[in-house]
Amino acid sequence: MYSSFKYQNPLNLAHSLNSGQAFRWRIEKESSQKWFNGIVDNELIKIRRISDEIQLIHNDNFSPIESIFSYLRLDDDLEEIYQSFENDNILSNASRNFSGMRILRQDPWETIISFMLATASNIPRIQRHIEDLSENFGNALSLNDLERGAFPTPVQLANVGEEKLRQMGIGFRSKNINIVANLVAEKKFDPNKLRTLTYENCLQSLISLPGIGDKVANCIMLFAIDKIEAFPVDVWIERIIKENYLPDPKVSKTVIRSWAQENFGSYAGYANHYLFHSTRTSET
Repeated sequence: MYSSFKYQNPLNLAHSLNSGQAFRWRIEKESSQKWFNGIVDNELIKIRRISDEIQLIHNDNFSPIESIFSYLRLDDDLEEIYQSFENDNILSNASRNFSGMRILRQDPWETIISFMLATASNIPRIQRHIEDLSENFGNALSLNDLERGAFPTPVQLANVGEEKLRQMGIGFRSKNINIVANLVAEKKFDPNKLRTLTYENCLQSLISLPGIGDKVANCIMLFAIDKIEAFPVDVWIERIIKENYLPDPKVSKTVIRSWAQENFGSYAGYANHYLFHSTRTSET
């Protein structure tokens, strides 16, 4: 099924879908126009933007406008966010260079495991691990002649077991991923309840899980839990903050996060991702 709807506000799908916050989007070409295929609300879809129109190919049971507005956070006012960056030359440049990049609202369960996989890794390896798990253990999804695997449910991933995860090359992360999968499968931890918590309570809930520290927790909160004030501090963010904002080489990552949340305010998460993407892109 084909659907489309008008959307005139800033949106750049390439920057939004392939900037290190989601790992399963693939680019394909049709009639010289880029389609992205991926999974939203456990449905395989294709999406592209042509001028002021968002176009989708999907199955009958997919709700295109509701699902895409939520996933792409199309209600976020990017113009207002960019205005909050006006007095910061670095962020102003980043918002111009990557205009239309949006924070995504992803599935909490998948995002938890995805960023546990991201520990001491890189984007190609993360993508490979997630794809291997989905193709081998998730439910089969199809869209016309396209076939992919859904991300495994907590029960499906718990049934894989630590040994098999290690055999797949997931390494030291396997033990904690197996523990978390079992906690969720046994309903001892509910990722979907995280959105009801305050930032601090959500942070404490996430870091209580094995294998999740401050950075990973803030990634999960930013990209899945509606905590736009979250500020993950990885090596890229640590470097750009120390080089341009806090010159003390001994400043800790926790201090950087607290300073950034106070300095950038309620849009700290957007500031974080524009800084991250602009810095990483300039060096790759």
